[in-house]
Amino acid sequence: MNASESDSSAADCLDHHRQVLLSLMSNADIGSAVLSDSGNLISANPTLQRWAGIAPSTQDLPFHQGIMSLQKSLRSFKARKSLLHLLFEFQINRVGLKHPLEAQGILTRTKQIASQHEYGLICWLKPRTKPTDKAAINTALDKLLYTVPIGIISINGDWECEFINEEFCLLTERTETELAGRNWTSIFAHHNDRLQTLVTQVTLKGAARIEIVVDHPGRRKKTLELDFKAHLNPDGSLNHGVGALVDVSDRVERQNDIHRLANFDPVTGLHNRLSIQHQLERYIEIAQKLKQPIQLLFIDLDSFKIINDLYGHQVGDKLLKEVGQRITACVRESDIVSRFGGDEFLLLIPGNIDHATVDNIAENILEKVSLSYLIEGLTLHTTASIGIADYSPLFNDNNTPCASPQLIMDDIIQRADITLYSAKQNGKNRFARFTSGNTQKITELYNILQRLPDGIANCEFSMNYQPIIHARTGKLVAIEALIRWHNKDLGWIPPDKFIHIAEAHGKITQVQYCMLNCVCQDLQEIKLKLPQTDCPIRTAINLSGSQIADIEHLNQYLSTLENQGLSPTEITLEITENMLVGDAKEIVEYLNELIHRGYAIALDDFGTGYSSLSYLARIPISTVKLDKSFIDPIENNKAQMSLVSGVLQLAHSLGLKVVAEGVEHASQRNLLIDMGCDYIQGYLIAKPMAPEELIKWISLQNE
Repeated sequence: MNASESDSSAADCLDHHRQVLLSLMSNADIGSAVLSDSGNLISANPTLQRWAGIAPSTQDLPFHQGIMSLQKSLRSFKARKSLLHLLFEFQINRVGLKHPLEAQGILTRTKQIASQHEYGLICWLKPRTKPTDKAAINTALDKLLYTVPIGIISINGDWECEFINEEFCLLTERTETELAGRNWTSIFAHHNDRLQTLVTQVTLKGAARIEIVVDHPGRRKKTLELDFKAHLNPDGSLNHGVGALVDVSDRVERQNDIHRLANFDPVTGLHNRLSIQHQLERYIEIAQKLKQPIQLLFIDLDSFKIINDLYGHQVGDKLLKEVGQRITACVRESDIVSRFGGDEFLLLIPGNIDHATVDNIAENILEKVSLSYLIEGLTLHTTASIGIADYSPLFNDNNTPCASPQLIMDDIIQRADITLYSAKQNGKNRFARFTSGNTQKITELYNILQRLPDGIANCEFSMNYQPIIHARTGKLVAIEALIRWHNKDLGWIPPDKFIHIAEAHGKITQVQYCMLNCVCQDLQEIKLKLPQTDCPIRTAINLSGSQIADIEHLNQYLSTLENQGLSPTEITLEITENMLVGDAKEIVEYLNELIHRGYAIALDDFGTGYSSLSYLARIPISTVKLDKSFIDPIENNKAQMSLVSGVLQLAHSLGLKVVAEGVEHASQRNLLIDMGCDYIQGYLIAKPMAPEELIKWISLQNE
């Protein structure tokens, strides 16, 4: 590199550093200026222009009135030629400032041009101290603006801050010197979208109100409300405006609390019934506009009431919360999960999503919900049933929807609800989808559901009785009470049609009391019309899961039975395997107490619940009733015959008697007798009968 190239490179480098320095001085929060020998302003950086209210075009003019006090220091500096620089203090004052800005600066000498000297000025603002002299606030308006607990800001036509009071500074956590003269977008630098909304509204209406959320990590979220009024020029541009800033954090938090209580379930944190109905109506309107379907899943837990009654609401609530979390984990962010009430959940799935995908979601929910739960040291199990219904927009000839969103919402919830009970009737722990093909079946379920309350109120229930005989001798040993329902509109309704619905809707208790009254009346009539020696030894009564879980209620139920003249020694209480949740220690203890009082306990429908042989040794029962599904195949299935034989041997080894249910053929009876079965019940012996028919049957058997 030659000398000329080296000089050029050095000059470029020096020029670069000079430009960097000039850039820093122009953009930093430090004022800088060049003054002439006569004290006129030659140039000033943007910061000093903003502080002093100097227009950028000002050149070679006398000092602005706001910084005239600087001239005295300049004269002193010029007189003391031995000084290279001078540190001094001065004030900057201009229109819009309540108090002058306190500043410090340094004057320096620069090069002489011709016969003129130039001086450099670098200055900065001192921290403001709150004036303690209240006499400085000399007008009623000044006092109001200074003391009012509302932040006040005045804006000029360029949207620059002309005035702010102390409360505004406190709310924005900025100082007056930081805000004075700035464009107001820099005041709320991270809320440009909200400010742009305000500018748009002000331009159109001359007024606007916005909320600004200030969220600092580790600190309480603060919500500020800015109410802005403007005076506009004839062309619609801003002439000036005034804003009032208020901290509305407490109000917003209260509103959020009210909204949360109104729209979200306190136990699960999910949308509540009211919220999901609003959401469903809104998505129906969206579906109509976009001509897209929506799908609704109605989810109900299969054994929650037993768990809740047995272990209490605290355990039940925790179970519901975890179930809600598991359901939420199975769906998309755009889907909405809600607790519809009790142990019922609704899942709204909007948009173009095919049935197969929704079915997979339902399967996943069933799988996740059925996994065990560890709550307060208890290992619990529950399953769910799901009914699925969908809605595809239909339009009239004039392209308007065929029905209102409200009516559509009621319809889709109703269809999903009814389909849910179809799933329950088919064995629970499964899902079913509403289709036009199963409309009749689902309508039948819905009709039963609608008429059940009137059926209870009008005592439309009656009892049939099916004999249980000794397998070898044929002697009558007991009868089983089986409920029937006759409705004026639907006719005779068998128990497998309405018992599940009554349980699911919390009506089973009322149904049980109707049954109890019928049994008491019928048995009194049978006793009156038959000799004492011909009366059956015991009457078997089925208990529901909710009864066995609620011991206090069951005590009341049995007291009602005893108060109507029946002795515990005349009653066998039938329970099922799935009523025994977890260890069920309390239930087992209570069953022992009932046996001590004279009741007999039978395990009904053995093999259709958990199918655990361990129950036979753990629970205090006297009789096991083999379900009809156990008995049907024994003639043609050697494995099934061996299974029945094994259960009989195990039961006998434990001192238990065995009743074979659903025996319809003499060949079945003979096989069961050969295997040592104790008692027989089924159509081979007799169908369930009304009390008067039972009396005749017993009389004929004894002749």
